[in-house]
Amino acid sequence: MSRNDVEQAQAHYQDAARLAPTFLPALEGLAQIAISKKDVATLAEVADKSIQSAPKSPAGYVWRAEAEVQRREIPKAEADLSTALSLQPDNPIVLIAMGRLRAAQGKLPEAQTYLTKALDKQPDSVEALRDLAWMDVQQKQTARAIARINTQIDKQPKVTGFYDLLALMQTQNNDFTGAEATLEKALKMNALDPTTINMYASISASHGKPERAVQALEKWTEAHPQDGTAWATLGTLAEQMGDRAKAQDLYKKALQIQPDQPIAANNLAFMYLDQGTNLDVALSLAQVARRAMPTSPNSADTLAWAYYLKGAYSSARELLEDAAKQSPDDSTIQYHLGAVYNKLNDKTKATAHLKKALTLQPTPATADQIKKELNSAT
Repeated sequence: MSRNDVEQAQAHYQDAARLAPTFLPALEGLAQIAISKKDVATLAEVADKSIQSAPKSPAGYVWRAEAEVQRREIPKAEADLSTALSLQPDNPIVLIAMGRLRAAQGKLPEAQTYLTKALDKQPDSVEALRDLAWMDVQQKQTARAIARINTQIDKQPKVTGFYDLLALMQTQNNDFTGAEATLEKALKMNALDPTTINMYASISASHGKPERAVQALEKWTEAHPQDGTAWATLGTLAEQMGDRAKAQDLYKKALQIQPDQPIAANNLAFMYLDQGTNLDVALSLAQVARRAMPTSPNSADTLAWAYYLKGAYSSARELLEDAAKQSPDDSTIQYHLGAVYNKLNDKTKATAHLKKALTLQPTPATADQIKKELNSAT
């Protein structure tokens, strides 16, 4: 579901809840959106309304427990989930929630018991199987996770979410060829499943097969032309394949649909900066990307380089120092930090970062720029 779809759905559920405050499907919709957005305050509010209107339904207690776990109010969460279990002891949603609580408490055997029971009660539960698989991974038992998922696929072969999960575990095991094959099976069942498409695109693109990723995403955008993230991803693939003009057009399209799409904003800004054009636009786009991705070293680097080209060297240095701590082996970040130190007349640090940038296998064009900068710093 795209961001626009989520916002529209949230508006519809809010309207329904206003018209009928005890209408549980509307409250459930709002709760699921709040969970997806990690909006703890809204989730707690919806949970309280649900409990007031339907005190014999376990849903509200489960939602409130989720909010309480996020707030680290574990005893309260335990009490709410105990109430939910007393109401419906075989409800898979309640069992999954209790399993997650036990996992958060470090009680993995109990957590696995609850989750296994949930999967027995609801054999097509992707949530229960996913949690069990990740517990296997935490215990360094990826092979067991894969075997567990395959067993469930044998029981429920038409659940595409199981194939997505299997592919994820296969990537954990560095079996990228197997992951691609698994996702191709899932796409045959549902060619427009967003999770499957995004995973397939990511794996194919990162392992030298961007054409496959493009084909999958183009099918998706035909059916979902207002998904800004999909257009942005197509832009990154076009850039990876060397078609910068097409990439720019795709980033612009993504931003027309979703003006704060962070990938498109960051990458288009960097392309402008690299070309030395539209510097004011690039700065604005870089700021948009940084607001959306405040911990990303890439967004820090892009905004810093915009500041550098605008002459704001101190602001650039602060961003790049943080980015270099996060990604110390990124050649571009080291180059940009060295260039900033050179402008600030700190030749020692400039030389150190520029020399490091050269050791990190930059592209030939970037290597020439780094050498030129290094000559001016020494």
